[in-house]
Amino acid sequence: MFKALLVLLFVNLALAAPAIFVPRISVEDENQFGWKLEPHDDRYELDVLLNEATRVETVQEISLDELQVNGRLYQFYPDNNGKLHVTYKADRNGYVAKYQYGTLDSGSITPQSLPASILKAAAG
Repeated sequence: MFKALLVLLFVNLALAAPAIFVPRISVEDENQFGWKLEPHDDRYELDVLLNEATRVETVQEISLDELQVNGRLYQFYPDNNGKLHVTYKADRNGYVAKYQYGTLDSGSITPQSLPASILKAAAG
């Protein structure tokens, strides 16, 4: 009787456990650089902090066989006082990214633009 109860309890715990387990991980050095992985019920968030860049990404399970990735990248260029901001999304419909580059003049961003032909040539 006790063995049957123990087996039933083990099977119940195994079925109640999530199918995919993502641990919570946080790594930082003395300069506050590093990365953090934070799991949630149907998604996880990844933050990467580097010297002159920050990346924040969310991976979400839409259905059993479909994931959606949303993210932002902030890159600073101190040599020319520039800042790149990329917002991206990847799902079953493909990958879409929006790029914004500007210069930092007294705290504000001065937008710069590139013609579509240059962007197409750079993408290959």
